[in-house]
Amino acid sequence: DLLLPSSVDNSTIISIYREVSSFVAKRATASSDSMDPLSLVSNVAATSSTKSPLESIVHQHDPKTSRSNTSSNKKKKKKKMEVDEEVKLPVNNFLLIKKVVDDHDTGGLTLVGTFVQTVFGIQEDDNGDDSSDDDDKEKFRFQYRFGDETETDDSVQLRRQEPVTTTRLVRTSATVLDAAAVVHGRRSTFQTKIPLQMETLLQAFPFHILTATADIELSSTFHNGTRYRPDLVVSRSDRRGNMCLQDLKTPNPTTTTTLTIMGSRGGGVSESDILDKIDKTVQYDFVSPYPTVQYEFDIKKQYCPRYTVTFYCIKGGFTKFVAIILPIIPIAVINTINVLNDTVDFGDGPVDTTDHLGISSALILTAVFLLPSIIEPNTRQALMRLDNFYILVIFISLMLSSFPQNLTGTPTVEVIGMVGLWVSFISPIFNCARFVQFLLQTRAEKNAIVAAGAESNPYLKDDDYTPWKPNKEPYDAYFCTVNSIVNDMDTATRAKLGYAKNNELMGKFEIVKYN
Repeated sequence: DLLLPSSVDNSTIISIYREVSSFVAKRATASSDSMDPLSLVSNVAATSSTKSPLESIVHQHDPKTSRSNTSSNKKKKKKKMEVDEEVKLPVNNFLLIKKVVDDHDTGGLTLVGTFVQTVFGIQEDDNGDDSSDDDDKEKFRFQYRFGDETETDDSVQLRRQEPVTTTRLVRTSATVLDAAAVVHGRRSTFQTKIPLQMETLLQAFPFHILTATADIELSSTFHNGTRYRPDLVVSRSDRRGNMCLQDLKTPNPTTTTTLTIMGSRGGGVSESDILDKIDKTVQYDFVSPYPTVQYEFDIKKQYCPRYTVTFYCIKGGFTKFVAIILPIIPIAVINTINVLNDTVDFGDGPVDTTDHLGISSALILTAVFLLPSIIEPNTRQALMRLDNFYILVIFISLMLSSFPQNLTGTPTVEVIGMVGLWVSFISPIFNCARFVQFLLQTRAEKNAIVAAGAESNPYLKDDDYTPWKPNKEPYDAYFCTVNSIVNDMDTATRAKLGYAKNNELMGKFEIVKYN
């Protein structure tokens, strides 16, 4: 009745039968002992001096041995997954910005564009086989992270991949460089929709200025026992090789321009033309079409896998000025007339208290409907803010103005309320001055970068832009690593290439940005 695996052949069964028979004969004197079949087989196997077929079968199907084997196999697999070496690969991650649109699901913004990721220095077997039967297989590339979110099929869609063969500069002597070494790479093109992280920069009613940041990071990958880290490279001669705005097919001649790129730079295209191309949002207005580009160099690991592209946006502004500030002005005027009518004798006798309170009540009710629109939804609400102070001053002023002279016996209370309501306008006037200062400063910085660059416009893809050609120029003659900008270049050399190094960020990152 012994149950054996179906894989056991007849000769093995006969050998087992002979062993069991021999064992039973030796244990004839102990016939009273009751043993279950598995114990019997185990005892037979234990009495064998050599590893018999029976012992092999028992050992194979014993639960304890099976668990031990499984644990051993897992350890072996885990050992195989250990990193044999770590390699930093130069990567150029070109971003073409097409437009920025509203994200109706989150209330934020989404950047629509194109990624062209070119990885240099990969092995030919990593590059993949470009045969026709393997067209649907995605070849070697680095995956993306946007902030804390990993790429999805909706945010990153592969359009095509192709091998790249170029050269790199090799030092043949102390002073001579020769483009002789062949470098294999892979170029991957993606359609992308990047969620922008919205953060408040300046909230000063009626203006709310935010930063809309595309936080782009290339993730490390593990392949054939090697961990590959992406080390971003940037252009030496034309910063449009890193990131640029899509070119304008036909500039709008009817657009009223506020700031025009100096002279013929940028082909005479105005900021308004570029904004019409990029800004497709309804909720926000862009301060400038030119973003702030920053590369974050990891000081500890000595490589750069991440960069940010930041736009400055305005929410509210003139819309809130018309919707809130303008209606408050007639409220202040009517309140002033009501107070003066009660406190000053115009020769028509005392003012009826009921009429005074009725007008005051109507003004307060109007303010109740208007002022809550000042407060923006936020994750944290702070009481001690200039906007909240503005609301409190208006309500307290209207409340004090509602006390008639006949009730208090003095006109001082309602006069204080009348003056306080007019004083409250200092807040939006002051905020307007702050906004204008920020606007002029930001646009001046962006236009200074445009005017100082060697390119016609370091942000705009136009006829003047010539992309890198793999078969014509060594990749490290056109590109340089962020590492070399941070560690190998002085301030003057960086400035000549159009970059600047900021102070350390939290002691972990060096920031490299456009200069």
